[in-house]
Amino acid sequence: MKNFTRFLNWNHLRGLFFSLILLAGLATPLSAQYRVGPCAGATHATLMDAYNAIAATGLTSNTTIEICAGLRVNQPIHLTAMAVSPGARLIIKGMTGNAADVIYRITNPYPSYALRLDGARSIDFKSMTFELAYHASRTRTNVVRANNAAGDNTFSNVHINAPTTLPMACPDNKCATAYLENVDGDYHFWNCKLNGGTVGIFAWQAPFSAGSSLHVYDSEFLFQTKKGIQMKASYHGTNAEIHRNSFTSSNNDDFTGLSCTANEVAFNASQNSFWLSNKVNVKGANLKSGNVSLKNNVFIVTGFTDLIGMWIHGQSEDVLLEDNRIFADPSGFAQAEGILFEGDFEEGTHFTRFVEIRRNNLTLKNTYAGNG
Repeated sequence: MKNFTRFLNWNHLRGLFFSLILLAGLATPLSAQYRVGPCAGATHATLMDAYNAIAATGLTSNTTIEICAGLRVNQPIHLTAMAVSPGARLIIKGMTGNAADVIYRITNPYPSYALRLDGARSIDFKSMTFELAYHASRTRTNVVRANNAAGDNTFSNVHINAPTTLPMACPDNKCATAYLENVDGDYHFWNCKLNGGTVGIFAWQAPFSAGSSLHVYDSEFLFQTKKGIQMKASYHGTNAEIHRNSFTSSNNDDFTGLSCTANEVAFNASQNSFWLSNKVNVKGANLKSGNVSLKNNVFIVTGFTDLIGMWIHGQSEDVLLEDNRIFADPSGFAQAEGILFEGDFEEGTHFTRFVEIRRNNLTLKNTYAGNG
């Protein structure tokens, strides 16, 4: 009887053990892998071929498209919506982890993008370069463009390069290096490099649904002509997390590092550095947002005149400025502001309720009308 009980208990335990393994397998999506390009083990010639093969049945599990090193393509990528199972993600990555080893560089005048996410969702781009070459016939230069409810997409170690020469009088949205228009879901940029364009990342025209967010971490913004990051007309509940990035711009008029003119966005920025040596009308941050939190940022702003470290508008609701360093130095004897508050600062809907300013360091040089 004792042996029978021991046998019964062992069989119960063994059955439970294998049941748990089976359940774990069902809970974790199986992974599939494709390889693109002219290298050993390639399954498809182009990225579009591999994507279309997945889209034919839908993204049902975690899937990787690996791109052969050394690939150079003069063909834009247009990814449309496909069915996506809950929890499944598509990873598109270069094989070596070096963004310079996989380059999609578009020299043709049309279409004016290197990557378009047209309703495409749940995609992680890793270790790649997207680039537009200059062409006199271009009227817009969005290297990466997302629209039609494309969302929950991530860029990690991705280089996004706009042409060095932009169309004349090109609007900020049409010549933004990365343009997010009417998207739905989170967007993440991690350890990316964005070169040129009017704006590095431009989120515009109700770009996010309620509860969505823009996350930008550890990235470089180089030589944009108008703004580093701009958010405009977003839905209630949207938030922006902008942390540990560097912004460098020079020799332009009317430049702003961070710009948000969306009343109901929670805008949080910390440990960013701004090196702005422009001509006139230069701002480190220009914010009219829901809640504003700027912490441990460094603003070095130089130019001819009209320099502002941080400009906070009255329609921001709760404002915290803490441990920021602002250095403004006009090249001539001109006007500069360290922190400028402007607008209706009173209680009410879309009016500033609380302002906290703690331990900020302001240095203003060569000014005839400078204010801390």
